Amino acid sequence: RGNPRPFATARSGRAKEEQMSPQSRRQRLYFTGFVLIGLIVLATAVLGPIALISVVTDSGQKHVNEAFAITPTDVPSGKYTRIHVDVMAVDEAQRLATLRVSGYHYCTTDCGDKLKIGFFSLDADGRGANSIPPSASVAVPGNSAEVNDKIQLPISGNLLLYPFDSYQLRLGLVLEKVNSDNSTTILAPGEARSQLIVTVQEQANRLEMSAPKLIDPTTVQPPKAPFQYAFVSTMQLYRPEYLKILVALMVLLITAASVYAVLLRPFDQLILNASALVFGVWGVRSLILGSYAPDSTIVDILLLIVIFILLGTVSFRGMNFMHRHAGIGFLPWARERRPSPAPGAEEVEHAPSAGPVAPTRQ
Repeated sequence: RGNPRPFATARSGRAKEEQMSPQSRRQRLYFTGFVLIGLIVLATAVLGPIALISVVTDSGQKHVNEAFAITPTDVPSGKYTRIHVDVMAVDEAQRLATLRVSGYHYCTTDCGDKLKIGFFSLDADGRGANSIPPSASVAVPGNSAEVNDKIQLPISGNLLLYPFDSYQLRLGLVLEKVNSDNSTTILAPGEARSQLIVTVQEQANRLEMSAPKLIDPTTVQPPKAPFQYAFVSTMQLYRPEYLKILVALMVLLITAASVYAVLLRPFDQLILNASALVFGVWGVRSLILGSYAPDSTIVDILLLIVIFILLGTVSFRGMNFMHRHAGIGFLPWARERRPSPAPGAEEVEHAPSAGPVAPTRQ
């Protein structure tokens, strides 16, 4: 016949395991959330001080930015032209750099020659190497009057990668002599190098510049161009470290806070504050991106994905809420949960009677 007790014990063990499995799954989900949020908090604690140090350092350097020389700085013995170029602003969407050109022309005798300095923006990735690149010119008077002008030149870069984007300006210089009939004669590279001193400095917001790298002009010379570059240098513009850290942490923190609110809040509270939650997420965009056009950076894409997930989760929870209160059993995970009996209650209820209880003596 065998003893039926082991089978009853096995069935009871499986029932308890099935009864505890939802709680175990919930605990695993909470543990996963704890690990992820803990990593975000740890990253904030580690990278926050680094960002603060970068802010202080960058704020101090903005007032004493180093001016880099892109030509020899030795003062010639005869006449020469000294020019300083400030990178004032960068329009990342239009890929244009605004340069302020200032300086003077020095001469003691034979000061009647008027000059022009041509600034060429060579394509950084080599496209259009066989054609003459975009350019702008600045007039230099023949006397010692001050030069002060603004020009715009195209740059290469990709705003979509913000705040990890970078921009490159490959600058070619040409010195021209203005004749009496207003025609121009381009000076030979050797003659131009002996008369031109150029320095460059970065003054743009949210950007830093590395030291320019000089390039052999013959390696980037257009084959059919009617001139030769006197100097060619490459300038690299990139975001400061604090901006990279703060933007990345802000996106992570707002994502964690939004997921926490949409998953752990009761549905009746969540549905009342869903619009405020969406506007709060999108409000972070104006804080970290400023006046950049919408949908122009990867931050826009990430925030849109967060909003999409939030609204999708709200809709999913709303469907489960309606399903549960309608008494439908179509979705197994959305069925109304009934409280399970306390352990041992069934055994006590069906336990055999031991017979009449004898009265106790007083």
